[in-house]
Amino acid sequence: MERLDNLLLKLNEHIETHPNLINMWINYIKIKKSKVDTILEQGEKMLDNIKDINDFPLESIPFILVLLSGQHNMEQINNT
Repeated sequence: MERLDNLLLKLNEHIETHPNLINMWINYIKIKKSKVDTILEQGEKMLDNIKDINDFPLESIPFILVLLSGQHNMEQINNT
C-alpha cells in the first residue's frame, strides 16, 4: 500500500489549490484501501482455516460464494 500512501501525500500537496478534486480523490482512495484491507483479512483468515478442511469441488464454489454473500448482506442489515 506504499504507492497509495505516496499518492495521498502527493494529493495533499495540491489541497489548497484544488480542494474539491483532491478531497474527492482522497475519499475514493480511502474507500478502496479499506476494501483491499478487508480482502486481505479474509484471505489471511481463509489461509488459517484451510488446514482444517478438505478442498471443495469446483462445482460447489459458486454456491458457497452465494451463501457467503447472503450471510454478509444479513450482517450488514443487522448492523444498521
